[in-house]
Amino acid sequence: MTAFEKSTCTSRSHWLCVLFLLLPAATVAAQEPEWWNDLQIHGFLSQGYVDSSDNSFYGDSEQGSFDFREIGLNASFRFSPRWLVSAQLLSRKAGEMSEGGLNLDYGLVDLTVLSDEYRRVGLVAGRFKNPIGLYNDTRDVPFTRPSVFLPQSVYWDKLRDIMLSNDGAQLYGEFYRGRHGLSLQLGVGNPPIDDNLEWAYLGYDWPGSVESDSPGFVGRALYELDDGRLRLALSGITTTMAYRPAEVDPLVAGSIDIDYFVGSFQYNGENWSLTAEYMQEPVRWSGFEDVVRDRRNTADGAYLQGTYRPLPDWELLLRYDAAFHDKTDRDGERQGDEKGLPAHLFYSHTWTFGLTWSPNEHIMLRGQYDRVDGTAFLSNEENPNPFATVRNWYMFSLLLSVGF
Repeated sequence: MTAFEKSTCTSRSHWLCVLFLLLPAATVAAQEPEWWNDLQIHGFLSQGYVDSSDNSFYGDSEQGSFDFREIGLNASFRFSPRWLVSAQLLSRKAGEMSEGGLNLDYGLVDLTVLSDEYRRVGLVAGRFKNPIGLYNDTRDVPFTRPSVFLPQSVYWDKLRDIMLSNDGAQLYGEFYRGRHGLSLQLGVGNPPIDDNLEWAYLGYDWPGSVESDSPGFVGRALYELDDGRLRLALSGITTTMAYRPAEVDPLVAGSIDIDYFVGSFQYNGENWSLTAEYMQEPVRWSGFEDVVRDRRNTADGAYLQGTYRPLPDWELLLRYDAAFHDKTDRDGERQGDEKGLPAHLFYSHTWTFGLTWSPNEHIMLRGQYDRVDGTAFLSNEENPNPFATVRNWYMFSLLLSVGF
């Protein structure tokens, strides 16, 4: 079994993950005394706290939860101007949605095929982060996020693993002309699958298993003006999951076809930024017969976010985001009537206020307050009784991060 065949490194195979990070350095060290100059090692550690008035998010947050931790170690080694190897190990605890095991977050070989002052073209192979929206490919590094939690209207944490990465290959190109820059990425591969996706798309932890049925595609086109003052992007991913029933299973074999598209806008001023993104997710269920009804559905969501830096060490954030399980039923009434469930399960409207203090590049303390109407982004695994969820609720969270 290779490092890419299993997303979670068991205790017996932790040393294989570490070896993946250290092998390039050890190989070149035996050949070249200056190898250390070509090796980059970085890491981060963050601890979060979540307290909510009702419902559960990242643990038993109604009682105050410390079940939110992120620990990452990444390394990269450049063998030559054309060849680069990089990888990151990640341990992430996120309530019932992530148990805190050691995972290969990404691990890839990067070949630069063409490079000059106007362009750079290359190919990566291995486990690569999916370039979805503006934040997905760096979402697990707390210093790159604008808030404790990314806006759930676009970056659903309960769907995190299907969006996060792929095992396969990706072609990329970067092109520059004066004030203009264009980045293109196109990848093919299979995403790691976990139980969160079964809860999210099938509503229950069935006896069988959900697997990636066939390679999917992911891509992004990103335009930048004046080195990122203005950023415009279109991105998307398409994949198919198959349900493999157990020997005794009320659910028969079926498939779930998922498309995920995001349009992104960002403007960065001298001490302020304005960001907006819109997501659509067409989903098709087929073959499940009566237990899980075959159907088509398109979820969508959007947010508008502003940040302001009154001082170099401080940043304020204000954001509104909204998410809907079905864009044709924004109040959730039809879906609630059809399934006999509360309507607030199918939408959410969230106002977010945030404050970040970064005394230096290695330490960050961040606070966030969310006022929420609806529960669309909550995990069914953390909230198994839908009738116990509360429509109007609030959440306060803190995150302390240290990096090197």
